[in-house]
Amino acid sequence: GIENIQPMLKYYNDILEKNKFLNGDEISLADFMFVPEVDQFVIFVPKIGDLLEKYPHIKSYLERMKEVKGYTENFEQMTTFMAAMAAAKEEKKKAEAAAEEKKE
Repeated sequence: GIENIQPMLKYYNDILEKNKFLNGDEISLADFMFVPEVDQFVIFVPKIGDLLEKYPHIKSYLERMKEVKGYTENFEQMTTFMAAMAAAKEEKKKAEAAAEEKKE
């Protein structure tokens, strides 16, 4: 559950309190790997987005990352892809439920 990720969020919030990016003042591969994970939480788990209110350094970091060339375009593509995946999963569940109803 959400409570399981709070230690991770605190850990990264503490790092970002002292640094502009995860490994200091220069962007690194770690940033490009971390941001999509946090973005997915924010997009698909609304409670996580609310939870980030407790971690202001992560929030400001995500805003900083939006200024990185290419980030916004990649974020939009990821959002579109993830939304399509979620919709496909939901459609599959509906089809499976309908098939089960026909068996009964």
